[in-house]
Order: sequence, then C-alpha cells, then structure tokens
Amino acid sequence: MSDRQPAPVKRRGGCRRRLFILVLVIAAIIAFGWGFVARSITVPADARDMSPTLRPGARVWLDKLGYHIFPPHRGDIVAVAADSSGAGFRIGRIVALPGDSVSAKEGKLLIDGSAVAESYAHGSLAATFEPIRVPQGHYFVLPDDRARAPRNPRTALASKDAIIGKVLPPGA
Repeated sequence: MSDRQPAPVKRRGGCRRRLFILVLVIAAIIAFGWGFVARSITVPADARDMSPTLRPGARVWLDKLGYHIFPPHRGDIVAVAADSSGAGFRIGRIVALPGDSVSAKEGKLLIDGSAVAESYAHGSLAATFEPIRVPQGHYFVLPDDRARAPRNPRTALASKDAIIGKVLPPGA
C-alpha cells in the first residue's frame, strides 16, 4: 500500500467563471430591476402647478422604492397616479398626513387649525373649505401654485397606493 494521496484536481477558470456569472446577474438586476427602484420622468409640459420648484419639461428622478420602506413626509414632492389605470400622473406636494385636519380660510392653508408657513408655496387658495380629516392611508397633496389647487378638497386626497413615488427635483 502506498501512502500517497491523489493529486488535487485543478479546475480551470472556476474563479473567472463565477465572477463572470456574478457580473451577469448584477447587470440583469440593474437592467430589469432598476425600473422598480427609480426612473427618470419628464414634468408634463402643461404642468405649471409646481413652478418654480419644477419647470414643465424638466427631467427629474422618481424614487419608487423609498415609500415601501419609509412613510411619506410633509413637504415631500410626489407623483400621484391620475386615475386607477395608472396611465398618467400629477405632481404635487404632501401638505398633510393621515389624521391631520385640513382647512382653508382667506386663501391660507390650515393644519389642525393653525396656518402653515410654506416657503415653497406661492399664490393663495381660491377655495375656502371647512376642516376635513385626512383618512388613514391617505395624504393631502397640493400644487405649490396654490391658485391651481383643486376647489374640492376631497380631490386633493391621495391614497398611499396611488402615490407612485417621491420626485427628486434637479439638484436634490
């Protein structure tokens, strides 16, 4: 009997092959999965609601993943599905959160009865409306150009499911 051990079998290109497969998998995730995480959108040409923060025709990034991890915050700019088909979207700013009481008086936005200081907003609300409570799972979304805000406050309510993602303005 011999005490010799058989020589180990060397694989050729094993490390390179694994690296190549890893690179392919990462490329596939980026190519196909990126659309689920973020995407570039163009602010509609007729959307002057968010001027001067967002100019019509501007390219902006839409973070589609963040709100699956963290809740939206007051002041976030969001894209909201225009209807149940999801074909179009509108862009606005979250001004009230679930449970907040929202009203408008003399052109000013009131949250829980107090006027809100909004450095980004311009113009005044055309409508006056009595307090409404933002339901759980919904957000109150208005354009920065308050004169373009809907007259019916119920149309400013957006369900969390209707929020496509957070808009990241140029330079953000």
